[in-house]
Amino acid sequence: MPDRSAEERERARLEREAKRAKREGRAAPIAPPSVSAEPVLPSPPIRSSKQDETPATPPPKEPAPPATGREWRRAAGEPDPDPPLVRRIPSGAKREEEVQAPGAPIPEVGRPEPPARRIPPVPPLGDDAAIGTKRVSAGHRVPRPHMLQRKPKMPRGPAAPSAGRKTGRRVGALLALAAVAAVLWFAASLFQPFAGDGGANVVVAIPKGASVGDVGELLAEKDVVGSGFFFKLRSRLEGKDDQLNSGRVTLKRDMSYAAALDALTQPAKAAPKRTKLTLPEGLSREEVAKTVEEAGIEGDYVAATTKSGTLNPSRFGAPKGATLEGFLFPATYDLKPTDDVKDLVTQQLTALQRNLATVELKRARRKNLTPYDVLTIASMIEREAGIAKDRPLIFAVIYNRLEDGIPLGIDATLRYELKNWTDPLKLSELEADTPYNTRTNAGLPPTPIGNPGLASIKAAANPADVDFLYFVVKPCGDGASTFSETAAEHEEAVAAYNAKREELGGKSPTTC
Repeated sequence: MPDRSAEERERARLEREAKRAKREGRAAPIAPPSVSAEPVLPSPPIRSSKQDETPATPPPKEPAPPATGREWRRAAGEPDPDPPLVRRIPSGAKREEEVQAPGAPIPEVGRPEPPARRIPPVPPLGDDAAIGTKRVSAGHRVPRPHMLQRKPKMPRGPAAPSAGRKTGRRVGALLALAAVAAVLWFAASLFQPFAGDGGANVVVAIPKGASVGDVGELLAEKDVVGSGFFFKLRSRLEGKDDQLNSGRVTLKRDMSYAAALDALTQPAKAAPKRTKLTLPEGLSREEVAKTVEEAGIEGDYVAATTKSGTLNPSRFGAPKGATLEGFLFPATYDLKPTDDVKDLVTQQLTALQRNLATVELKRARRKNLTPYDVLTIASMIEREAGIAKDRPLIFAVIYNRLEDGIPLGIDATLRYELKNWTDPLKLSELEADTPYNTRTNAGLPPTPIGNPGLASIKAAANPADVDFLYFVVKPCGDGASTFSETAAEHEEAVAAYNAKREELGGKSPTTC
């Protein structure tokens, strides 16, 4: 915008002064005469006809009004501004004293003519010209040399980052990497993509009504899982936090959260049914095999009782090649569904050794009897004794006969050899010279004829101190026997037995 002239500036100042005086309720200052190069002279007064006739009387002299703004302010009682206003007069121009005669009225300041228009006028629009603004491209714009032309902005390349920017970017990158690493660690800890199957078994007792948090802490203490917190979070994500079983559970060390949850949420299985097998005293291997087969135990019992790594019969005085007959302790055994005949035989041999260790064998050793002999005699007592109190007496008879060199005459040994425990023996069988026929051979049979219980073993190891050499079933004695010291007494007892047998039509007179 061009600079204003001195007259314009002065006029603007006077206008401001007039507005201020009006607001303050005082007289407005009178404008000073023009300071233009050509002073404006006052117009001559118009004379009337009267004045032409009568000479004019000069009016009284009035004091000249203030010529400057400073004087107006001084007349109004206002202090001078600091610094005082200075009006610049162009060089060569006449001063006010020279331009304005004393006592002449101050002419009004003329309005300066406006400067010449620098912007060319808008060309008139035709009848068909569109009303509005037409956008044109930069290449078709009309050049306007009178207007300031902006220099086109040159494209600036990327500014070199400052040291602060570089540090901020590095810190941001490190924070982003740390956040990604934290997320990856959290996901790996929760879902365990590389977890194994676990290690050694651990039995954990889960309390009834325990919360998932309590179960997680318990598993963490037992080293089943790595973190109780992640176990709790994983169980809730899978919706299994209210499905955990209680009780004793067999888990593994270092299990994954998924495997531990599967083990704790699977339906409780019914305990497999176990088999309780009772084996009576005195039965031989073949007889026990039938009982084992009827119980559903897998395997060949007879083959399994030929030999075993659990027990060596030769250590007890058995001849070379002896089977496990006599060592298969009769008792009640608790078998798992997975147990077979070998497991049963192992339990029987272990029980025999445990029970035999409680038997005092000093008297048997003094009579030159080995533990194997005691088992053989005990197996014969099991077959011959009908009641418990007869067992020490039967052993006394056997020992007395062995000492005197008299054949034992126990038919149970022959029945063992013939595998006939129920049918009457034939005369030819009783007279046959076989290893197990104690009628024709003195001494003990080669092996036990069954598997005795603890009572018979103790009776065989501690015989009664009597002189009996014979015994026979007592008629109607419910298993009791009649013992005799002499052959004549024995014949009378045998005659009574036969008579009762005939009376019963050939049936055994054990019970009547």
